[in-house]
Amino acid sequence: MPQNATIACEPAVWTQLTNADTTKVTVQNQGMAAVHLKATTGTTAPTDLGGSFRYTKNEGQANILLADLFPGVAGVRLWAYPTDGHAVVSISHA
Repeated sequence: MPQNATIACEPAVWTQLTNADTTKVTVQNQGMAAVHLKATTGTTAPTDLGGSFRYTKNEGQANILLADLFPGVAGVRLWAYPTDGHAVVSISHA
């Protein structure tokens, strides 16, 4: 299901950003806290930060293939994990 949303993320908790399987996303950290992004092959949250990418305030990527960002994972879901407090992440995908 296509989505264009801003999602609030609690600190030290994985929050699913995508609401359906997807291959391409536009994502931006709009909050003050740094956030780690990680892809998975299903709806089960990651269990660690291994292989994640850290985004600080206003960092993001437009129209990126998850396979390009996470070539070691046939990723279909994207997750956020704030490490420094609450985060706000903008996500858009088809």
